[in-house]
Amino acid sequence: MTQEQLGEATGLSVRSIRDLEREVSCPRVSTLRLLTQTWNLPDAQAAELHRLARSRRDRTRRLLRQAAE
Repeated sequence: MTQEQLGEATGLSVRSIRDLEREVSCPRVSTLRLLTQTWNLPDAQAAELHRLARSRRDRTRRLLRQAAE
């Protein structure tokens, strides 16, 4: 599935998808839900994707706090 096709299927912009792939941005829960539904991921895989995104967000917040100190 191309970025354009994924954008059409989810309503996300190609730029948003590209940023997610390059880890420039962290996906919101609603974005993850759209992606897992579009890809028809089994519940276990969807849960793992949510867990990975959450851990990345937490790590990013921690790094930002450390940089601000």
